[in-house]
Amino acid sequence: MDYRALNLTILSANRPAKYSSSDLYVTATISNTASPQIFTSNKSKEGSDLTWNFPMSFMVNTNEADRMNLVVQIKAARIIFAKILGEVRVPIEDLIKDVTSEGKTLQTVSYPVKWLSGEPQGHLSFSYEVKEKYKEKSNAPQGYEYLGNMKY
Repeated sequence: MDYRALNLTILSANRPAKYSSSDLYVTATISNTASPQIFTSNKSKEGSDLTWNFPMSFMVNTNEADRMNLVVQIKAARIIFAKILGEVRVPIEDLIKDVTSEGKTLQTVSYPVKWLSGEPQGHLSFSYEVKEKYKEKSNAPQGYEYLGNMKY
């Protein structure tokens, strides 16, 4: 199996006026894997643009990339439970295409957010880079077995 570290930085999103009174944060995970969700910090109720600049890392099995998606959800902070307001799904295959043996340099991309209403409105921006290939997760440099504050 071939593994690559996928380093992301969740940069920003547009906040629809409908959600202007909510504290929002983002969770990210890789679908069809055992990877846990990584949480950003909350952003205040003020302003139409949300900025996180929150880094996170995932270890991706490139042999199974066609079955995986990066799932980023924008959520409203609540006392009892969080409410999912919007979501972006990006095929991992799209992120790792055109990658060389050394990896892929830093790219900044923007994807439309599908909000609770079902309508795409605004964009979520993030930067990412794909690191060099490893035959086993255990061969990756120190730190890549951690997802945010969680051990992989």
